[in-house]
Amino acid sequence: MNESAVQRLFPAWTLAVETADAARLAAGELSHPQRILGPHNVALDECAGVVVRAYHAEAIAVSLVLEQSDLVPMQPAGTRGLFACFLPEAPMPLRYRLRFHFADG
Repeated sequence: MNESAVQRLFPAWTLAVETADAARLAAGELSHPQRILGPHNVALDECAGVVVRAYHAEAIAVSLVLEQSDLVPMQPAGTRGLFACFLPEAPMPLRYRLRFHFADG
């Protein structure tokens, strides 16, 4: 499966979280980070699917590795270190891993 079959790009603001929640996440003060991180069922532009968000303060990029070994690049989602992608028609529960990329390799 190629990237275009897996991911439809949406403006970053559609995948982002509230600014206050993102700031608390970055400060380590968000009491329930799973509320915004990980997979969540959503509908964007009348297209149902799953949004996945990941955070690592030092990451410059993140890739989502799906169970079938498909690699999906995640988009920056507002706050430094916060990334997201939308997978149209993806089933839940979603099995995946994250591959973080850092400036020093």
